[in-house]
Amino acid sequence: MKKAVVTFVLPGNNRAGGARVTALMGNHLLDRGHQVRIVYPRDRLFSFQTFARLASGVKRRLRFLAGQHSAGWLHIFSGTIEQYDDLNELEFQSGENVIAVGSYVLSEVHRLRKPHVVKVRYNHGFPLPMTEDFRVAMSLPMLTITVSNTLVPELERLSGERVRAVVPNGIDTSEYYPLSAIERDAIGTIFSSYPTKAPQVIVGLCSRVREVFPNLPLVVFGTERKPSELGNCSYDRYPSIDRARELYSRSLIWLLASNAEGFSLPVLEAMACGAVVISTDTYGGLELIKDGINGLIVPKGDVDAFVEKVRVVLSNNSFREQLVQGGFDTVRKFTWAVAADRMENFLQSIV
Repeated sequence: MKKAVVTFVLPGNNRAGGARVTALMGNHLLDRGHQVRIVYPRDRLFSFQTFARLASGVKRRLRFLAGQHSAGWLHIFSGTIEQYDDLNELEFQSGENVIAVGSYVLSEVHRLRKPHVVKVRYNHGFPLPMTEDFRVAMSLPMLTITVSNTLVPELERLSGERVRAVVPNGIDTSEYYPLSAIERDAIGTIFSSYPTKAPQVIVGLCSRVREVFPNLPLVVFGTERKPSELGNCSYDRYPSIDRARELYSRSLIWLLASNAEGFSLPVLEAMACGAVVISTDTYGGLELIKDGINGLIVPKGDVDAFVEKVRVVLSNNSFREQLVQGGFDTVRKFTWAVAADRMENFLQSIV
């Protein structure tokens, strides 16, 4: 196989899932002999937004140095990382694959004045609400790949392009696995204030879970300060992978209440640690969960449906064990080796 030259273009170095999975995919491609780098735009000076981002970045770095693991994810990437003011100022090789990760950098990659490169749109999902800027960016002519089969029909409608490959994210089972020494006695979830993550639904859901299942501890993690509306629960901010593994392993059930997910890596993480996952019917939820086989699906925003599914799982231990085993079976299909194979096959197909 001819070795590829790949540049992943990210909107920034942050704690978003897109940055993390790009760094991991990049590492696996490097291990296979490909030439890979990650680039992202340098903060523009002399704007309020820039100073806000710089201040936030300094805080993230200080927390990371203090052991709170809150800095961006790109420190885990083993290859070259570059920042740019203008993407056109970077050097590119003939035939280099320039992959725009997500939607925020699509326009920059499309405007790249390097006729000898291959431009690729790597879709990780759709925003809510779907803005006109996003629709315009999605309509730009570009080779298109995505992370989930469930995204394909809408992605092809929006882009007018045939999706060339589905390249999923992966999970490392040396990082996520059940901890037998921890008592499994809790219900867990993730909080984020982003509208796609349904923060008000999470607040309402946590309240109902405490009310209906008062004897089960509630564990939550996120990247923001604990909102007071969450009430009485255990809350971890910027948990390390080791700490996340503990929280997943403590949970009988893990709840994902998002309004939109393209792939939803936390679904796989919770499954790998032995929790039953109950997720809303997002693209990512439907991609990974077969209702009643390896997890449970509920309609978006339906707190009552969540509570009823929790009740069903807790009242039927054999059913819970069946769902847990189905989760383990699913995790084995979504390793990083499989994800890297898919990416390699796509790169080879466009040589």
